Amino acid sequence: MSTLVVMDVQREYFTPGRPFYLADGADSLESARAVLDHARARNFNIIHVQHLQDGDLFNKNGELGQFMDGFEPEQGEHHVVKSQLAAYTNPAYGDLIESFDQRPIYVIGYGSSMCCLATIVTGASKGHRYTLVADASWAKSGGGIEEGSMHRHMVAALGIHGSVCQSGDVLQA
Repeated sequence: MSTLVVMDVQREYFTPGRPFYLADGADSLESARAVLDHARARNFNIIHVQHLQDGDLFNKNGELGQFMDGFEPEQGEHHVVKSQLAAYTNPAYGDLIESFDQRPIYVIGYGSSMCCLATIVTGASKGHRYTLVADASWAKSGGGIEEGSMHRHMVAALGIHGSVCQSGDVLQA
């Protein structure tokens, strides 16, 4: 059975003025919603990963750390909280991945150049092969690099640790 990892689809990324605001992320959110809806209809294993911590960003007690509407875990879906980049920093995540059939593991979410990438690279070192759904994820710009450019460069480099597809490929599966 396929697995879908829904990485950090939280309000922090879609609130103007916030440090991790994704100015160009709306299209990726629509693609992520289509992939999640498809995964639910096909009974994929689904893990919702939520980044929460103390402080201003992704505050565990604040509204901005909450999931975007429609991305909350539903009955039978898994929910893992992390406070660092890689989902594997919470041992429960690794236990879940180990318990599932490993073919395939799709990742959608944010930020593709931070938390998604850290999880995929860590997973590769554990023998888990991930597929990033490129148009259902997005990267925050850094150092003056435009968001789309940052995301495209990360996706191009990902082949060393996993693979890449588009939402249409998942919707056909």
